[in-house]
Amino acid sequence: VFTMLLWGSTYIFRVATKDMTYAKQLKDYEDAVIAKRLEELDDDEVQALVEDIEREEF
Repeated sequence: VFTMLLWGSTYIFRVATKDMTYAKQLKDYEDAVIAKRLEELDDDEVQALVEDIEREEF
């Protein structure tokens, strides 16, 4: 019984903090896709994106 309660509490904690395996895999995949797209951009396009981001921050 104690083991089930312990497992259940750790499961709920992982769900609440989005530390589940699927969530991690999805985040890693999204980061890899964004990095790949960024690598494929020309220097001018990267500079334009940086300028847009800097404008949005203010």
